[in-house]
This record gives sequence, structure tokens and C-alpha cells, in this order.
Amino acid sequence: MYKVTGLVKGGIRVEFYQDNKELLFDTYDEAAAFIEKTKQENTLPDNYQLLIEEVAR
Repeated sequence: MYKVTGLVKGGIRVEFYQDNKELLFDTYDEAAAFIEKTKQENTLPDNYQLLIEEVAR
């Protein structure tokens, strides 16, 4: 499982949730697609760095 984490200047970490549940992806590719979609939709400010992290099951 993978999750996308946002890093903001100052070391602030942002995690993504949907319906009060952490947004997790079964594959790395799904997480990467989420990042691409987020960038294309211009949803977040430019100072966010999005990273993919593996989550222990």
C-alpha cells in the first residue's frame, strides 16, 4: 500500500484523507497517477512537494 504525503516549506507534512479515511493506493502507479491528476487540476499551491510513501499493511 502507498500514500501520498505533501511537504510544505517549514517542514509541515500534509496527509490526504477522503471521507475521514487516509487515502491509500494499492500500487505505486496509482499513487503517481493521483499526484499527476492533482498537479493537472492545480489543486494545491506550488510550494507543496508531493511524495509517495510505502505503508506497512
